[in-house]
Amino acid sequence: MRRMDFYTGLVTAVVGAAALWDARGLKMFGEHNVPGPGFFPKILAGLLVFLGLLLAAIALREKPAEPDADEDAASTPARRMLRPVGVLVVFGVIAPLVAVIGYIPAMVLLVLVVLYGIERRRDFRSLLAAVLIPVATYVLFAHLFAIPLPSGPLLPA
Repeated sequence: MRRMDFYTGLVTAVVGAAALWDARGLKMFGEHNVPGPGFFPKILAGLLVFLGLLLAAIALREKPAEPDADEDAASTPARRMLRPVGVLVVFGVIAPLVAVIGYIPAMVLLVLVVLYGIERRRDFRSLLAAVLIPVATYVLFAHLFAIPLPSGPLLPA
């Protein structure tokens, strides 16, 4: 069992359950079946509960991997922080570009840098994800939810 994943899953499920309990009085749908004030809180809280319990269940089933001696020697606390800090720095640099070059190009750049540069996943699936994730989220938010996103020079408003 991977204890950290198990406890993280349980804490996530408890936080989701508390949010779900807190949102119990909010209506799911408003007039004319449009999403009401409880629509997203209840869905997101339910997902937190589900995913937290899933993580805990997976952690119970998995056996901990044997750590390599070489991996432990190179894995100092500072070295382990390089990837998360790198993601924060890249996000901090690319986020302001959204207003300049638009949502899709900025997010493609963000996903490419994270996958290719930080995670070092250099394959076709990473390239496909770098294009499909920003396009899918743009379509979802800009067209389905009618939330305006910066379009930039490639997609004039």
